[in-house]
Amino acid sequence: MELRYITLSGANEFTQIDKLFEFIFSNSTDLNPNYNPIEIAIQTDSSKASFGMARYWWINSLYYYAKYIPHTFNFTIHVNKDWAAKFYQGDLAKELEVFLSLRYRATCENFIGRVQINFPDTDMVVFDVKKVLAIMRNFRHIDFIFQYNEKSAEFIDELHKHTSHFSCLFDSSRGKGIVPKIWDKAPYNDVFFGFAGGLSAETIAEQFPRILASVPEGAPFWIDAESGLKDENKHFSLAKCDAYLDEIRKVATFSY
Repeated sequence: MELRYITLSGANEFTQIDKLFEFIFSNSTDLNPNYNPIEIAIQTDSSKASFGMARYWWINSLYYYAKYIPHTFNFTIHVNKDWAAKFYQGDLAKELEVFLSLRYRATCENFIGRVQINFPDTDMVVFDVKKVLAIMRNFRHIDFIFQYNEKSAEFIDELHKHTSHFSCLFDSSRGKGIVPKIWDKAPYNDVFFGFAGGLSAETIAEQFPRILASVPEGAPFWIDAESGLKDENKHFSLAKCDAYLDEIRKVATFSY
């Protein structure tokens, strides 16, 4: 059981790009000299990252800053609200097409390696598995992540009948930052799973062994934190991230 990614969610236009890269450089080799486990997640929907908005330009600035640096970075887009609802019906927002098409100049690898489509928090979600599969095929080099919970299970079970080339995130509180009473066990043995829900510097020492107990023997996994990484102004805090990583160093081992 090896921790492949530590996903730090919530970086945005209030995050200084140079400070963010300094943070990644200072922590990645210390955590693992052979592989960078730090993944930075950016939240998006039409009210935050549409063409012309500050977050849209911030993501592009992040890309232009990173594209010439000979280093491996892990960036992921988390898709919410209306953009997520459209995706499940087979419609990818044009802004997301732009983000998912960005590539590093030297290697031609995708700048955004993973994209997480959060299941809409509404009573009725319409989904079209065939159209979703078509989007996934068009962006086959992107790892698509889907939240796995009681609301999304029907969609993911149907998707799994066609492919296992996707990942799932257990987050029973659906982004509300609540530690679950029980960490779910993976329902499939051929899908990469992650875990989220109330993780922070204050909770990870207690929760990490509980998460490990839900991971199949020898399987890689990842953990995702957001609410526990915000400062008093509700902004993504690199200081909070540092404290969180310090606690993770005490309990985790990493894959190569």
